[in-house]
Amino acid sequence: MKCLSYSNRFYYKELSEEDANCIKKDLILYNSMLHMAYKKLYITCFYGVKEAVSLEKQLKAR
Repeated sequence: MKCLSYSNRFYYKELSEEDANCIKKDLILYNSMLHMAYKKLYITCFYGVKEAVSLEKQLKAR
C-alpha cells in the first residue's frame, strides 16, 4: 500500500546555502512584519492612537 504525504516541510541541509539563507531572511522579515502589525493594532485598539497612514501601507513600505 502506498502512502502519500503532502508535507510542506523542507530541510535546510537539503537546500543550497544560497537558498537556505534567502529563506531565512524572508522568514525574519515576515516575522518582524507580523510583530509590527500586532504592535500597531494593539496601540490603536487600547490607546486609541490613529496614524495618518494605514497599516497595510506601512507594511507594504517595509
